[in-house]
Amino acid sequence: MLCFPVVYMLHGAGGNHRSMPGDGVIAGLSDRHGFIAVCPDGAVTSWWIDSPIDPTMKYETFVSKELPAYMDANYRTRAEKGGRAIMGGSMGGHGACWNGIRHRDVFGVIGNIYGGVDLRLFLVAKNAAGTPTAPARERLFRRLRGSCRRSK
Repeated sequence: MLCFPVVYMLHGAGGNHRSMPGDGVIAGLSDRHGFIAVCPDGAVTSWWIDSPIDPTMKYETFVSKELPAYMDANYRTRAEKGGRAIMGGSMGGHGACWNGIRHRDVFGVIGNIYGGVDLRLFLVAKNAAGTPTAPARERLFRRLRGSCRRSK
């Protein structure tokens, strides 16, 4: 029996499970190259992690454990890490790296398309208007400036 590799495609912030396919392009590639494309919904800004604040938001658990187990139990998949890839763009690229690295036993390939890999830049203190507070803004700018210093 022929089994198929699975590519888990994670959408970016503001997207949903319909954001990745793009007018049938993914379906055409899937048919041509013989893989199953799975485009789960990761909410608007889940960053594809298990929330440290809301215990009901378990996106890492879903995409790295529950979804591959469901796919392997219900479809003819290559049920091994060599038969699974995870990729995404923007927030989805972050999620692909986060989950792919943390679950190397599940995913054999990681693809990151312009994804942020360091969430600390997004987790600065903000005031009621959503603007970073002065100390947080200073830490952020100091960090960014520090990354561009040239030796004399």
